[in-house]
Amino acid sequence: MISAVDTPARKLRQQAMDDLGLRRACLMAVGSKGSKYHALKGLKPAFFADDLWKHCQEAVDAGVPQVVRVSGGHDGDGDPVPGVRVVDSIGGFCGERFDRKVANAR
Repeated sequence: MISAVDTPARKLRQQAMDDLGLRRACLMAVGSKGSKYHALKGLKPAFFADDLWKHCQEAVDAGVPQVVRVSGGHDGDGDPVPGVRVVDSIGGFCGERFDRKVANAR
């Protein structure tokens, strides 16, 4: 699950997900002051990425097994969440995961 605040951001992120072959990735839109906790708790995604620490914490609290913060060129507007890794891009992170799967399959 990837989050987006507005329509242009949603379109860009959806295109990025499609380009990475992640067509099953869902996009969730809420404002920076909104909460994603209840949706995450109900949907139970396997993966969540956001640029705000607040939403990363909500994902951890909702029980999402893998949460990353995408740097987004800013500090995340809050305190870092223990156990949540910061990545430069979803593409780089997904590439790392793919490389590990291939290496482990050998």
